Amino acid sequence: MAQGWIALHRKIQDSWLWNEDPFSKGQAWIDLIMLANHEDRKTLIDGNLVTVKRGEKITSLRKLAERWKWSRDKTKRFLKLLESDNMIELKTDHKKTTYKVVNYNDYQDYDKSKKASIRPVTDQYPTSDRPVTDTNNNDNNDNNDNNDNNDNNDNNDNNDNNDDDIQRLLKKINSITEKNQSSSSIKSFISEYSLKEFEQLLEEIKKSEWLSKNIDLNITNKTFIENVLSGKYRSHKKVEKKNSFDNFESTATKDFTEEDFDDIARRKRETFMEKLGG
Repeated sequence: MAQGWIALHRKIQDSWLWNEDPFSKGQAWIDLIMLANHEDRKTLIDGNLVTVKRGEKITSLRKLAERWKWSRDKTKRFLKLLESDNMIELKTDHKKTTYKVVNYNDYQDYDKSKKASIRPVTDQYPTSDRPVTDTNNNDNNDNNDNNDNNDNNDNNDNNDNNDDDIQRLLKKINSITEKNQSSSSIKSFISEYSLKEFEQLLEEIKKSEWLSKNIDLNITNKTFIENVLSGKYRSHKKVEKKNSFDNFESTATKDFTEEDFDDIARRKRETFMEKLGG
């Protein structure tokens, strides 16, 4: 079993070797450790002051997927894998993903690194060749945390703008669908996919009379959405049934997993609470 540890500078992220696409699982794991806060920091999330503790990071599946050049599914599976092996603790919602590196001190023990950095240097090296202590370690960590907080602040600014954007998109989709969509379902869609794919969804709905009459983002599952985005419903014909909604439901939900049903229930609750609050 490997023992001991090395001080790995975050500048490795600037190397062409590190940035070779796509990331390996090992790179992604090290990246999670480097992204995590090295000390407790407070930041604003949705207008609330939140303490992001040492070893934690608030990010999103989209950001990690783009960073590692992975699909969102692969990114999600990897995080779940780390969670199942007790390497991270994971919390996700439709806006963000928060992870905590378990036993963070085993990887980033500041006291140990400080002692190592001030250890006397023997004269076995010429002065110019002596190992240089990392006197800027704290500055670099502060810079990293500042970048984290900037990301979070950017998210907050984006959230303010997103509310207007979501309302604009809600108006757009409800103008071309018979079923009223909810703002929470749009947020979930964009979080899972992207704004570009939502615009693509709108185009597909415009091309399909069946979709415009039947699509309901509050209950659709991933397989159905992917079929829509691939254009499979452009020439979809309505199957005659007494209840057309039953036909849609059986088509759209046949591949549901337990996780999908949980997600639908959550969205329904959010929609209900929005109506209650409105």
